[in-house]
Amino acid sequence: MDLQLLQRARDIQRLADREASLGRQFAAVASALETTARLRGARVVGLEDWAAVRRMARSGDSLTVRAETLVGSEWVSIENALASVVRAEAETGDVDRVDRPDTDALNARLAVGNERLRELSSQLTALEETIDMIHIQLGSLHTRIASVDEERRRYEELQTLVTLGSPVAVATFAHKDCPTCRQSLDGLEHQPDLASLSYEESLLLLTEQAKTLRALQADAQRSVEDQVLVRSSLERQADELRREVRAIRADLVTPEDFPSVAQLQQRLEEENRRSDLQQLAVEILEHSAVMDQIVAEERQVMEERGRLGTADLLPGEQQKLNEWTTTFRNLLRQFEVTTPPLDEIELPVSGKPVVEGSGETGFQASASDNIRLRWAYVFSLTRTSLTNRGPHPGVILMDEPKQQEVQAFPKLVEMAAGQQPGQVSLVTSEPAETLRASIGATRWSGRIRHRSPFTDPHSDWFIRSACSTLPLALEVIAAS
Repeated sequence: MDLQLLQRARDIQRLADREASLGRQFAAVASALETTARLRGARVVGLEDWAAVRRMARSGDSLTVRAETLVGSEWVSIENALASVVRAEAETGDVDRVDRPDTDALNARLAVGNERLRELSSQLTALEETIDMIHIQLGSLHTRIASVDEERRRYEELQTLVTLGSPVAVATFAHKDCPTCRQSLDGLEHQPDLASLSYEESLLLLTEQAKTLRALQADAQRSVEDQVLVRSSLERQADELRREVRAIRADLVTPEDFPSVAQLQQRLEEENRRSDLQQLAVEILEHSAVMDQIVAEERQVMEERGRLGTADLLPGEQQKLNEWTTTFRNLLRQFEVTTPPLDEIELPVSGKPVVEGSGETGFQASASDNIRLRWAYVFSLTRTSLTNRGPHPGVILMDEPKQQEVQAFPKLVEMAAGQQPGQVSLVTSEPAETLRASIGATRWSGRIRHRSPFTDPHSDWFIRSACSTLPLALEVIAAS
């Protein structure tokens, strides 16, 4: 039939596989970027999920990703944080050219550092309590979601029963029983004049509750991730303060002509922080370039998918199937098929004849009708394909098509003789007189060859093998 449906389906599946691969690549790049930012006490902003990326690819928007780090109690971009670190390094200057602080200044810095450590410790304690509380909420949400899903599943089963014609819903609601657990609702506190929800409305309510609970679960999970990131940043600040306190204490007991350990420690921390931020900025650029490439490829995939059109039959292809169905029905009438209802026979895209609402025709037809169904199927397919310039080779080979005493066999022979264009070859054991009578001398310009495998010594091995059980083998070849 020269239908392109299968090829389109293959192309669509290929694009779906490609899109799934791009989604996995994007998830891997995003996970790697979040991991490297987390290790440096930063977070990634503007990193969307794959569904949002697909919407961006469809609209032509680009993905903008940036990183932020915690400075004090505020999140600032890594560019601003890097500029602050560079200014601090410039203010510190060379360690050997800076005057060493006196004892009073060191004691003051030590007191400030210890106070800041106590504040960080309090913040970390409160943060741990917050994280534990959110984890408890997540556990409660998980239990609630499981309960709602189970309740919804029961209502779906109830809806299935009602759809299949079961009176269970009417019976349970009429007796004021719970449609889920089937326990009596008598004696429970309720308002008599308040209408209760039907099972369909209850199912809709449970579905919306499940969506809300899952949204709350996602928000809580994101909150946990943010709090963990803040905890990591506070722990990093606390470690830096502890090192600074130890350095100040070392300065208090070392001679004045020695370099300041605290200043060396501060310079080392500034250099490490600057190096981390610079490396993170470079990785942000590299990962952003990879994600931009993925978004561009996704845009190409979506454009190609749009050009393929629908996965269903095109109007021209449906017209071919309709034409094939009409030709098939007409030939069934000519061959006097009576068992299945002819006007209800359809030829779907699978190519298997079916009766609407009853399945395949072969399960409803008699033995002789099944033979004639095959005749009509072969000739209708050939005619429809050749009429629409399809890829059918135009050749029909039929080996003993009359397997039973089918009265319509002469019509088959006549149809084979008149097949134009194309070529039909029949191998049959019918007498030659019957065939000539069916074909008609005036309409036949070809030839009939008789071969008896028992009497013809010149018959080749193929004829003897194929026709060893037949008294006579006849080949009918159309003139074209």
